[in-house]
Amino acid sequence: VVCSPVITSNNALLINTRTSLYAFSPNGVFLWGDFGTYIIHGHDSTPAEGSDGTIYQNGGGGPQSLSGLHAYNPDGTLKWSFPMPGSGVSSVSIADNGTIYFASGDTTADQLHAVSPTGNLLWSFPFPDHIDFQHIGTSPDGTIFIGCNDYYVYAINPDGSLKWRFLADLEMRGSTNVTDRNGVLLTAHAYYHSTHYAINPNGSEKWRLDFDDTHHGMSQASIIG
Repeated sequence: VVCSPVITSNNALLINTRTSLYAFSPNGVFLWGDFGTYIIHGHDSTPAEGSDGTIYQNGGGGPQSLSGLHAYNPDGTLKWSFPMPGSGVSSVSIADNGTIYFASGDTTADQLHAVSPTGNLLWSFPFPDHIDFQHIGTSPDGTIFIGCNDYYVYAINPDGSLKWRFLADLEMRGSTNVTDRNGVLLTAHAYYHSTHYAINPNGSEKWRLDFDDTHHGMSQASIIG
């Protein structure tokens, strides 16, 4: 198991492994599985459920991979796929208006993509470095947050334009991004020395909390009280 499990609106438990996405009933009975996608090789690609029950998974990374964003019906049948070159490098996030966000990358470029619920590309945002294993965050006003290995946290407007960048002290690999009720972003990098940042809606630093951990830091998301 390489990511957080997800419980759907019909109480199915979704589990992503190195090779497949599985669904189980509340009492552990196997419901269905996608055995051919080869979803992110050993790192996070947490699926997400849309308001209509559609399940979205960011896949790719293997020699026989089906790279890109995949939409599944609640019974596990494939609804549609949006193919992308390279590997999936993030979990899936869904905005209040139904827009689906996911990231992909290869040896030349990593990008954040916005796709409609019907599988149409709305926009892509390129990054100057890799954006490994990201938990994409969104705020109530539609801003999208994602970390990059260039030491920056990026805030992207809903139309795909850059809102601001925040310079951290290390690569933002495996960063988690959640916002509180006031729109303050809480983010942390998951590798090396760990630091939690609180970033104001305008991109300025509110506070930071350092942890004395020199190996693989924290990969858990912040919890909003």
